[in-house]
Formats: sequence, C-alpha cells, structure tokens
Amino acid sequence: MNRIKLFEDFSTESKYLWPEAMAWMEDLHPEEICYLTLYTSIIEYKNSSRYSSVKEKCLFPIKTDNRSYDLEDDDYGDGTCSFELTYEIPSRDNKECSLSFEVVGKGHFTEFIRGGYMEPDEGGDPILDSVDFEYIYYLDSDQDTEIDFLNNSYVFKSDIITRKDLFNIMEYAGAERIEAETTKPELPQKLIDKCEEIRKNYPDVVKGSNLLNRFGAMGTK
Repeated sequence: MNRIKLFEDFSTESKYLWPEAMAWMEDLHPEEICYLTLYTSIIEYKNSSRYSSVKEKCLFPIKTDNRSYDLEDDDYGDGTCSFELTYEIPSRDNKECSLSFEVVGKGHFTEFIRGGYMEPDEGGDPILDSVDFEYIYYLDSDQDTEIDFLNNSYVFKSDIITRKDLFNIMEYAGAERIEAETTKPELPQKLIDKCEEIRKNYPDVVKGSNLLNRFGAMGTK
C-alpha cells in the first residue's frame, strides 16, 4: 500500500531576483525601468538558448519573445535586417508599462570560397557593423506618459542611467538577436541599491513573495 505524503518540501529558489517588482517598479525613473527591463531580457534570451549550460537569474518577470534574426544578403556583400522588439513590463493594479523600438542592423559577409571536391565551402559568415533605431517608445501603465527616447526633448532624470547607457544596452539587445558578439553592459550597483531601498517601502509585498517562494511560486533571494 502506498503511503500518502502529507507534507512535502516545496521550497525552491526563484528564477527572479525581484519577483514582486510590479508593485514598486514605477517608483523608478522611466530610463531606469527601461534599462532594467533590457538587462533582464538579455539574461532571459541567453537562458533560452539550448547552448546555455548555466542559467542566470533574471531580475523580474517581463513579457517578450526570444526570436533571433539574420542579416539578409543584398548580393553585394552587404547585409541588413530590421525588426521590432517589444517588452511588456508588469506593474501595479494588473497594468503594464511597455517599451518598444525598431532595430536596424547593418553588416557584411566574409568572402565566400566554394570548396573543391570533398572540401567544405568556407566563409560567407555575417558580420554586424552597426545597430540603429527607427523609434524608441516607452509608455507607462496609466498611459499618461509616453516618451520618445529618440526625441532629445526628453530630459533624463536619473543620476545613474544616462542617455548613452540606455542606448548602449539597446544596441546590445538588438545585436544579441542577430547573434553578434559584443560586450554585455553592466548592471550598475547604484541602481541595484536604489531598487533595494525602494523595496523597503513595500514590506508586505516583499514578505508575501518570500512566503510564496516556500510553495514553489516566485520568491526573492
């Protein structure tokens, strides 16, 4: 006769550093929200790869796709591709912020050498030269604040994330989808500290996420 297991250890480490971020995310400046969103999307994309043996912890849940894209040969040795990246960022009251931008990648291909008898073809590998953007829009969860980051009229309020920082991580996020090798941007410690400080204003939410973690749901470190 099989015994019924009355108690089971449901403890599990969350795949997110801040699973309850939806409660406090919009206490940050828009550029900080976008930077964190892109950073966690980069981790999520790498984790989705079948070649990724070590899974890194994402910062918080987001909604996006993990498609990759290829440079298309124009028959002159050059290649281009364009695609839209959209991120839905859960926020309080079951609403969502959103970030979307169109990536335009340009590059070239290495010289193609057709192989001889019993020899493989060589070359023809895509090399990404540049990443540009057609538009970059952020919309808050109440849909009152819409920011076009390509418009220089927006004044960055953060003392941590600059315009250059945001564009650098967007370039990386775009290049990553074209499978190009670039240097991954860092997550500033000051931004981590700011998030941890904001979390202190939501003790019940943070505590609740830790309790959920005991039962196999999302939780914090």
